[in-house]
Amino acid sequence: LMKPMVDYLCEDASDRMHTRMTARCGMRDFCETAFRELLQETAGLVGRDRIEAETINLYRDRLEELKKEAKTSSCSTCFSEATNLFEKQVKLMRSLQIYKDLEGDKKIDISEIEPEKLVSEVCEPIANRQRLLMLKALSGESKTFSELSKLTGLRGGNLLFHLQKLLETGMVLQRNERGDYIITRKGYSTLQGLSRIYSEIEKE
Repeated sequence: LMKPMVDYLCEDASDRMHTRMTARCGMRDFCETAFRELLQETAGLVGRDRIEAETINLYRDRLEELKKEAKTSSCSTCFSEATNLFEKQVKLMRSLQIYKDLEGDKKIDISEIEPEKLVSEVCEPIANRQRLLMLKALSGESKTFSELSKLTGLRGGNLLFHLQKLLETGMVLQRNERGDYIITRKGYSTLQGLSRIYSEIEKE
């Protein structure tokens, strides 16, 4: 079920490193390959049921080892991008509750919730049966426009309206102009959160 998410993370890492690394550098090809391989490995961890802190630390150590190969002042740009992507992946692992560390165990401060932002970016996009149905289906595999139409019973402009809500809020993305739709980190984390909330309510 996590394959679409892993595929998305691998694709995202590859695209970002390719477009954001220093262009004019003799080491670019070597570094891009090294970063891509490492980040695709860490993306694969998302498919696991549990990730130990030692595993994450090993990958952090590998990043540090790569930094020792830095030869120019522009290297910091590429290492910064790779590190940011890695930490985003780790953040996702925490949100999916497959990886916990001291930072991840911090209690959530309810006073920090911003109602307007939460409603517009999380609640509204999923407060619709058809959109939630699409999000749930996309958590298992990517879908084309016609497949989503068949799933929801919506056609043309009606389906596009609901898809746009999910696209604008970053719940899903489209691979290219006429490509299939896949769930994003935010979309999957939102589904996981809903599932946890529902489970807690059912226990009462």
